[in-house]
Amino acid sequence: MSLRLLYLIVIRVFGWLALLGRSGAVKDAEIPVLRHEVAVLHLRLPIMSSGQVMGLLGIS
Repeated sequence: MSLRLLYLIVIRVFGWLALLGRSGAVKDAEIPVLRHEVAVLHLRLPIMSSGQVMGLLGIS
């Protein structure tokens, strides 16, 4: 358990260090890529109305 926690902490710290080392241009280029991924997901997944979501949650 503690070994897994240590592993997750180390991975997270290295991820943050990698983000700090990126230039502004790389970060700016990543934004359109992420927007495209979101757009593709919106096309693949049906968008549910609030009534459908409430029905699934049993709130209706």
